[in-house]
Amino acid sequence: MLILVDLDGVTVDFATTVCEEHNKETGDCLTAEDIDDWELPKFGIKKETWQKPGFFYALKPYDGAIEGLALAHKNGHKLWIVTDAGGVDFVEEDKARWVRENLPFVRGIIFTDQKHELPGDLLIDDAPKYLEAYPGTTVKINRPYNRHVVADYAFDSLAEALKELA
Repeated sequence: MLILVDLDGVTVDFATTVCEEHNKETGDCLTAEDIDDWELPKFGIKKETWQKPGFFYALKPYDGAIEGLALAHKNGHKLWIVTDAGGVDFVEEDKARWVRENLPFVRGIIFTDQKHELPGDLLIDDAPKYLEAYPGTTVKINRPYNRHVVADYAFDSLAEALKELA
């Protein structure tokens, strides 16, 4: 099976880190659970908070994400990381470095904001726009900001999704 896996919000914990950085900058007390909308500026979070060198490289994986992907690979599945870097070179570099160092068994990383154009048996994602547009089988990783999105499957973690589907 060809499995397309998102990075931020699925494999690595973007929301917790962006909230921590925002709170340091502003004195606010946002948590990942507070982020119930995809548009971060609605919470006062500026793009500069996460679009800085090193931010994406420093993101921590969700519990069981790396192990789940490694097991899916061992079971013969073809894995591609598909992620949007917003066309920002250092974001692409940070993400590619993270994937190389933490997921050396994946086939590669694809940077795109057009995930619906990629062939795959499964798309595992958290972003409403990608889940809604993908023509194939979708797997939603539940987050506060995607509760309204309908997908073929929904799980609370990548590890849980891969255990069940791969």
